[in-house]
Amino acid sequence: MPDKNVAPPERESRLPRFSLDRRITVLMILLTLVVLGTVATLSIPLELFPSGFTGPFLEVRVDWRDAPSQEMLEKVVLPLEEELSTLAGIDELNSYARTGLGICWLQFKQGTDMDVAYR
Repeated sequence: MPDKNVAPPERESRLPRFSLDRRITVLMILLTLVVLGTVATLSIPLELFPSGFTGPFLEVRVDWRDAPSQEMLEKVVLPLEEELSTLAGIDELNSYARTGLGICWLQFKQGTDMDVAYR
């Protein structure tokens, strides 16, 4: 016969009590979660930017350690800009040169296939 002075288990103690009473069940649930997590991690493809979430932008950066900005502009950025201007679907092309760095930034028209542009 249960003792009337013993309080019913509180809500906070239900999970530890279940875990201690049913160790094998808890172990099987844990192993199932680990296996499912491993399978999901290995089988779901991971993309840096999923298709549809990237804007129609492309940035090309060229590093040339300690090169003066004028030389970067003449020998790297301007030839690169000429070559990149031949890409189809360009809406805007900006370039920038500073000491040791040249950047060409391209904005494409909406609807441009960026996979083709990246290639």
